[in-house]
Amino acid sequence: MKILFKKLADFAPFIAIIILALLPVYYTWGRLPIWGDTIIPFSSSGLEKYLFQWISLQNGQYFSLNYLPYFFFYKLIELFTHNVYYISAVLLFLLKIIAGLGIYKLSRLIYNEKRKVLYSLPVIFYLLSPAQLNASYYLYIYSFAPWFLYFIFKIIKFRKILIQDIIWLSIILFFSSINLPNPKYIFHLFLISIIIFIASSLFKLANVNLFLKNWWKLLIFLFLSAYLIIPLFIFVTFYSAGKYDVHIKAGYQDEGQMIDFGESTLDRMFKLHKDTLNLNKNAIIRYNSNAIINLLSYLFVILIIYSAIFLKNKNKDLRKYQYVLLTLSVVYLFLAAGPNPPLGFLYQHTVESFSLLAFLRTTAGATFFLSVFFALLLFPLVLNQKTIKRQNIILILLIIAFCVVGYPLLNGESYKNVKVGSPNTNTAERGIKIPDDYFNIQDLLRSIKIDAKVLYTNAEYSYIATAWGYFGVPIYDFIYNTNNVDCKNITDPLLYNIGFIFTDKSSLDRQNCPLSTNKDDIIKQTNFIEFSKISKDLFLPLFTASKKIIFDEQNSSGSDISEKTKEVESSGDKSPVLEFKKINPTKYRIRVHGAEGVFPLVFSENFHDAWKAYLTQSSSPQLTVPNPFQNLNDQLSNYKILDGNSEDQASKDELTEYIKNGWVTTLGDLKEKEISHKKWENNDEKTDYVEKYKIDFVSKNFQGTVQNDNLPEGKLWETWLAGKAGENTSNGLFSFLTRDKPALQVPDEDHLMVNGYANSWVIDSAKVCSGNSKCLKNPDGSFDMEFVVEFWPQKMYYLGVLVSGITLLGCIIFLICHWQINKRRKNAGRNVEKIK
Repeated sequence: MKILFKKLADFAPFIAIIILALLPVYYTWGRLPIWGDTIIPFSSSGLEKYLFQWISLQNGQYFSLNYLPYFFFYKLIELFTHNVYYISAVLLFLLKIIAGLGIYKLSRLIYNEKRKVLYSLPVIFYLLSPAQLNASYYLYIYSFAPWFLYFIFKIIKFRKILIQDIIWLSIILFFSSINLPNPKYIFHLFLISIIIFIASSLFKLANVNLFLKNWWKLLIFLFLSAYLIIPLFIFVTFYSAGKYDVHIKAGYQDEGQMIDFGESTLDRMFKLHKDTLNLNKNAIIRYNSNAIINLLSYLFVILIIYSAIFLKNKNKDLRKYQYVLLTLSVVYLFLAAGPNPPLGFLYQHTVESFSLLAFLRTTAGATFFLSVFFALLLFPLVLNQKTIKRQNIILILLIIAFCVVGYPLLNGESYKNVKVGSPNTNTAERGIKIPDDYFNIQDLLRSIKIDAKVLYTNAEYSYIATAWGYFGVPIYDFIYNTNNVDCKNITDPLLYNIGFIFTDKSSLDRQNCPLSTNKDDIIKQTNFIEFSKISKDLFLPLFTASKKIIFDEQNSSGSDISEKTKEVESSGDKSPVLEFKKINPTKYRIRVHGAEGVFPLVFSENFHDAWKAYLTQSSSPQLTVPNPFQNLNDQLSNYKILDGNSEDQASKDELTEYIKNGWVTTLGDLKEKEISHKKWENNDEKTDYVEKYKIDFVSKNFQGTVQNDNLPEGKLWETWLAGKAGENTSNGLFSFLTRDKPALQVPDEDHLMVNGYANSWVIDSAKVCSGNSKCLKNPDGSFDMEFVVEFWPQKMYYLGVLVSGITLLGCIIFLICHWQINKRRKNAGRNVEKIK
């Protein structure tokens, strides 16, 4: 029985991990524990707009995000279910499992204690740490931080930097970077690594030569992380706190004290939490006023100090690891206390002096890492005891203490809805259930092909409050893959690319938008939602060449705006017809037909210097349909109006006219394609029917613009190494490498802000096409030409992915070759022994 009990005891840490990982699943089953800043996506399709450097929300914004971990996870789990409540449960469970196993592995690595049952102590402390009461439920960094530190300490302990460890570190960094472009967690991971390396050298756990000899492996790690580092570096070059409305001081005003002043005080950081917890008011009062909890919280710090000073260990290295962890704890107590005494003035001065450090305006992230250090420093209390009996008693008493301090996580109190912005929030429930109305409209929004913004009638929707009890970030941005904008971000609606209006009738926020609709405009109406179209007379296409625009006097290009305005206005009334396709949120193809004189190429997304326009070589010598004109009727026999697009899609007769006029230049490859239409049923998305077609969407002619989704996507690199318009680039490097004529970038001085927000390039067709084979001259003297409009930081992302991919492939090849060599050596050794 004793042997059986000992074997069962070895599984105690894993049993604890599973139980504590199942608790949030049990408490929130069938609901979503989301509110305030806490949100999860609801599908992979809702995530697609977050996979690019330009995010199509609020007229477009530049953010260097990394939502690929999310996207891959949802793509995988959607093979089995689309039920958002099941997905939430799986996500919560996995994050807790990863966190528990991480702290278990890290503890075993450092202390190497044979009795596995003792590792229940750091596991239970970490999974019940009150630091989690400061923040949201989906603590990705809380899950992956122990694993990152595990590989850092592994390098120190074994004094080796293995390629496989470098790969694992890069994988952990991949999953830890969801919070970008806010880099605070990545900053902490690298800062902790540096402190560990320096402290380990001082305490003679490692030698500087270890890093000097392996500098190339550290370089490999940077190359593996290039897909994060390069785009983030480019983002930083454009970043300013004022541009992104990031305020360092309390009340979101840059005056007075910092946000955490008076909250993250040093004594509270000893307890790993502020007094303003993410609990309901009565629960906060009960927790903070509980004398036993306060006593135990301070007792943990006292025990850590006692253990470091008085508990001796024959293994000198273990003492040194304690000193390293104590060093980390001291540094992170300073960072967690932030602007508070005794050294808060240093912290505040540093953050205020460097705008790039604005991400340190809150200190909650530092507290998460303190939890790791406290969990590891409490572990020696169960070591070095004279008898096993005492060891077990101390272990049990400490676990009981952890359960008392972390009881809101045990009894489900921390998962109850918090009443903040909606008076209808049910604080007795754990999580919310989103009404089916929001999902029932999902397929309709997916079906709409016209590239148009969806106006939400909230005055602004940085946060929303609903009659059914939700308060937090807009769920619309995560359910729908649409370009959403609120009333705050538009002035004259005629100047914006708004095609639809979304009214959430359950919203408690003020709704006074400049656009309105009547009953005839309603496309779909439910209990909570009214989805309408606007009059097509008011619709401004995403790209136009209309000369009725307003040049902004505050352009940053340094151009003479008045001169540019005169050039456009004096060029006659006739505007060219545009044909365009959205390839992705950072790249568009535009074919210009019948250009004369000077015209503006207007792009109705927020102005940014990083948007570039390139004159490109068309994929065909002439801008005509692929087959001879006499076969047009045969081609059009495959044309159909796609479901949900009858108002916006060109009819067969209209398309015929567009082709004859040269406004539509391709109908695609005429291969059969499919659209899988979905329906929402029993909290899950299921296939309703499959629509087949051969010719993709072609819009009606709106203000001289036709959207043609049959245009080619082109090559990823077609605008790379572009020359400047007017330069001779026929013999350039690009031509040599690709056998293509390089694209020509429209000069930056011709890139201007118009309509108070949008991009515009002033194109002089005669000048651009003079001696240029890229243009096609028409019989009437006008020109046809093709442009690609691209957000160039996306290229840096592709470059980073390329560098990371090549490096990863090289590492894998190296490991395979290394494994094969070792295998041959072992086989050779065995053969020698047999001969002997």
